Amino acid sequence: MSEINKKEATAVNHAETAGTHGRFRKQTPSRESMQEDYDQNMLGATAGFFCAIWAGHLMGERLSIALTTWSAADQHSRYHLTPGDIGAIVLLATKLLFARTLLLKYVLRPAAGYVGIQEFENRQRMAEGTGIVVWRAVSLAAAAMCAYMGSDSSGMSAVERAYAILRSAGSVATLILAALEGEFAHKRVALAYLELGALLAASMLDDFQLFVSACLVVDLPALVAALADTLQVAVIHSVSKAVNLAALAVGVPWLIHRSVAMSPKQSLPDSADDAAHVMLLQAIFCGSLLIRACFGIRDSYVVTMTMVEQPKPQSYSATKAAKHALNTKKAYTGSVVKRACHWIVDKQIEWTLALLAVIHGHDYFVAQNKSPFVHLKHKIPGDSQGRYYRGSQDVYFILHWIIAFTLVRIVVMTKFLEPFARWWGVRSTRKVTRFAEQGWQTIFYVVSNSVGLYVMSQNPHWMNTAGYWTNYPEGHRQMSALMKSYYLVQMGFWLHQIFVLLIEERRKDFVAMFVHHIVTCTLLILSLYMNYTRVGNAILCCMDFADIFLTGTKCMRYLGFDKLTEFSFVVFLVSWVYTRHYLFIKVIYSIMYESKHILSLTAWDPANGSYYSRNTIKGFVVLLCTLQLLLIYWLTLMLRIVYRMVFKSTLEDSRSDSESDGEDDANASKSTKAPSSKKSKKND
Repeated sequence: MSEINKKEATAVNHAETAGTHGRFRKQTPSRESMQEDYDQNMLGATAGFFCAIWAGHLMGERLSIALTTWSAADQHSRYHLTPGDIGAIVLLATKLLFARTLLLKYVLRPAAGYVGIQEFENRQRMAEGTGIVVWRAVSLAAAAMCAYMGSDSSGMSAVERAYAILRSAGSVATLILAALEGEFAHKRVALAYLELGALLAASMLDDFQLFVSACLVVDLPALVAALADTLQVAVIHSVSKAVNLAALAVGVPWLIHRSVAMSPKQSLPDSADDAAHVMLLQAIFCGSLLIRACFGIRDSYVVTMTMVEQPKPQSYSATKAAKHALNTKKAYTGSVVKRACHWIVDKQIEWTLALLAVIHGHDYFVAQNKSPFVHLKHKIPGDSQGRYYRGSQDVYFILHWIIAFTLVRIVVMTKFLEPFARWWGVRSTRKVTRFAEQGWQTIFYVVSNSVGLYVMSQNPHWMNTAGYWTNYPEGHRQMSALMKSYYLVQMGFWLHQIFVLLIEERRKDFVAMFVHHIVTCTLLILSLYMNYTRVGNAILCCMDFADIFLTGTKCMRYLGFDKLTEFSFVVFLVSWVYTRHYLFIKVIYSIMYESKHILSLTAWDPANGSYYSRNTIKGFVVLLCTLQLLLIYWLTLMLRIVYRMVFKSTLEDSRSDSESDGEDDANASKSTKAPSSKKSKKND
């Protein structure tokens, strides 16, 4: 018993000792107390700094005088930024930090608590957002005043000089805050450097009004975005997106055009007289402006509404968006290349819209509606019918349509077809996505085939294979505006399809589809270069017609029209065999044999646009036979589907992966008590 009592006493002593040590153990400070300490230190450091500077100024210290003295005006009462202004900028930045801390600590955070925001994190975020709104509003008002009072004279007025010092001090204060908070790679650091670079470039170009105009273009979207982020109102978020897009589409191209087209003033410093130096300054200004505008577009789309202390039940779309955000966060944890690829896929609307805005803004403001990205080039001079040759500048037109198809596809899918499928009652997320993909292709193939048949009807090769070769090459080189537009747009679509194939979910025939797209793009490029556009038009019409029924059949299957799906599949199979095997082989026969009776094998004359020769025929026949082999392979898969439909009464696509339809199908199967629910996995 004595040993037991000793052990109990020892345990009690250990417990008391641990409790005593626990009472004196240092506790982790809360976020609010840490912020209070930070604010006190900031107020003390900044107030002590500029009080010491002004005291030194009164005592005649040279350093203090340099920090508090601005450079003098010239004989015309105009000012120029000089290295001596750095001291004034640093001192003003310190005062801005002091004023910001006072505003947050004694005004904005208490006001946020007064309106009912309880959590400190939300009060701090609301206070910081309001501070940004105040700064942007003051800056925008000052820029408007400078624009109203400014002139085209050399140098800056006193008001413009004060505004330049204020903007520079704001950027320096941002850099100081980032350094104190350890956020060297934060976006606001990049924006501060961009603003300082633009100000420096405009100052050295002796055109401060250019910088003022840039501030007006940039600050208005930034003000609306900050207001939306602070108030968390959906309407203001929408307005923020619209304002950012307007600034990028209208203001940025105008500013770039003004910067590039400006003529240097006579009073430019000698170091900037060199044309290369001027071009470098213009490039710095334009690059800063473009990057800043892209940041604004990005902010308007990635901003999230987090100011909700009592979460509400999420809808289906909100739940899906949350899952997508989680998956996106996981996807951005790999290498730089992997993160860049995921960003390109996830932000298709953003980057395509930004590029198209830049392209069309440049076309309207700079190129005067003559940009090769938007308008056809290489028009035949003096041609009464307004026909065109093909040329090197057609590449820009194709690039424009690659970007346009990327934007139109993702918008049609996510904003129209996917909501329609969910409204119709399609529960599976995977089926909704598949329906949107096939629905978009159906829309394109209907339009493409209709335009292609109309183009063919306006040319000699309408229902006439001999028309592929008559009047070659001159009659083929001279293309109507419709024919050339149709061909270049088709090239843009099929090059865009390679990108789509790489981002879509992989199917069993991925390799075959990839080879098909590569061969198709090769044929389009070679046929345009060698002036065989009539043959290319005929082949595109043969391919597009069957695709209408292929994608349409899949859409009807996803919507649940079983009987109509079977009928549509039969129509598709007949159209496939007729257009992609009979008519397609007929075109190959015309290339191999009929062309020899109309053209001479010695007609090779690249200088005049004639590329007809024995080797040319062999090359095209090899590529077309490769396509025909792929079509035969897909025909065998379709015959397997026919076999299942006739003998097993099931209509399934053999090309799709045999995966389940996702979590929605799994949840649906759990809710049913049928014994066969575990075997209800279907192919797409």
